[in-house]
Amino acid sequence: MNSLIISKTEFSSNDMTRDLIENSLFLNLSNQGRFYAFKNQLIKDFNDHHFEEKISNCTEQKLEVLFEELRLFLSQKFDESEEVFSQLMYQLDMPEKMIRDFFSGTQKDWIYFADQVAKRVFLKVILKEKYKS
Repeated sequence: MNSLIISKTEFSSNDMTRDLIENSLFLNLSNQGRFYAFKNQLIKDFNDHHFEEKISNCTEQKLEVLFEELRLFLSQKFDESEEVFSQLMYQLDMPEKMIRDFFSGTQKDWIYFADQVAKRVFLKVILKEKYKS
């Protein structure tokens, strides 16, 4: 499986989306309904009605909207409460080192972090798919 690597340099969310779309890992989102499985897994893991409303109409053609909503959602949850954010990261099974590094940073790189969350959720989709068959 190809790994998605995005540097921590500054770039716009459109640049991030272009990188995600061009990466073969995320091109697989449209294969075999993986995009919808990915979107549904986000909805299930986040269990947030407002987030669900915002991404429910997203399609593979509007992938950039989904990633922008993901970035905004994570940032808002962090701003609401670090405890709530930590619980969400536990639900997603994010690696503790990544979370610790993120919390210890002086400037939060939400584009990079949203990318890491997306990869983790996509991995869950692939694993479920693999063990279902």
